[in-house]
Amino acid sequence: MKKQITKKAGMLLTLLLVLTMLFVLCSCGSSKKVTNENNTEKTISEASEQETSEDKDEEPVDKIDLDGLSEIESKDKSKVKITKKEVQEDAVSGFTMRGGDALNLTVSNDSNSDVTEFTIYIVGYDEKDGLTEVQPSMSVSIGNLPYIQSFKSTETTIKAGKSEKIGLEVDADKFVGVKAIVASYTTSSGETYENPIAEDWVNSVQLGKNRVLD
Repeated sequence: MKKQITKKAGMLLTLLLVLTMLFVLCSCGSSKKVTNENNTEKTISEASEQETSEDKDEEPVDKIDLDGLSEIESKDKSKVKITKKEVQEDAVSGFTMRGGDALNLTVSNDSNSDVTEFTIYIVGYDEKDGLTEVQPSMSVSIGNLPYIQSFKSTETTIKAGKSEKIGLEVDADKFVGVKAIVASYTTSSGETYENPIAEDWVNSVQLGKNRVLD
């Protein structure tokens, strides 16, 4: 009888040792798995931060030539000019495809005749001077030139010596600034005037696009 009890005790002790070893092994495996998962998450996080950092540092392919455009605009002798540019956020209520903000342009008429029609060339740029369209939808581009857009006003009459404000519906998040020029205008007598510097303005929008050979 005593021999049987001793034998059973030995078996229980052996079983206890086996269970203890299995528990230790499972604990080590679980710890290793958690460590691997944490390392994986850390790697993914680091990669994401690196990509975000690279995106922030990436320079735009097409940059605006702000100095060149300002120099050309300083020579603008047109009697009808854009004298002020303002952005009004959330200016349009309801569903809209264009952004819901407004770009308000003040157009001044220093001629002796009323102006009944005028065409504006306009282009936007972001915080890194990268070129962008002011209104991505429902607008007219100039030929095959990217970014530059043309807007024609036929509903606003600007009296001689006066100014009028026109509004374009835009997404103000797409740009931090705009450059614009009156390309042509028509008076109440039916005469149309083309701005002689408009073509140079268009050709000088993109930085490094043109090279002076002479």
